[in-house]
Amino acid sequence: MNKTEFIERIAEEADGPKSKAQRYFEAVENVITSALKDGEEVQITGFGKFYVQERKAREGRNPQTGEKSGSLPKRSPPSARATYSKSRSRNFPAMAICGRCSGRDRPAGGLMYH
Repeated sequence: MNKTEFIERIAEEADGPKSKAQRYFEAVENVITSALKDGEEVQITGFGKFYVQERKAREGRNPQTGEKSGSLPKRSPPSARATYSKSRSRNFPAMAICGRCSGRDRPAGGLMYH
């Protein structure tokens, strides 16, 4: 599901116009982005956790020439999806497990959402 489809589904669920759903979605997106830029962590119970992860500078190597090169420290915003309780996960349709998922990553109920 892409952003447009997501906004359409919000409009359907809320029984309102797409323009209003898009405006509210963009407001939520702006609030999360602003909080991350300010160094804050955003945790919405039952939905997910958003934070900025600091990555240290590291030394790399060009595989073709063998030349060593360094990289600068990075800041990236990974997100942690919420895990659902067993009773709540029954309300969602089962999805095929993709190649990037392992058994230990599955929340209670054995269903994956990403």
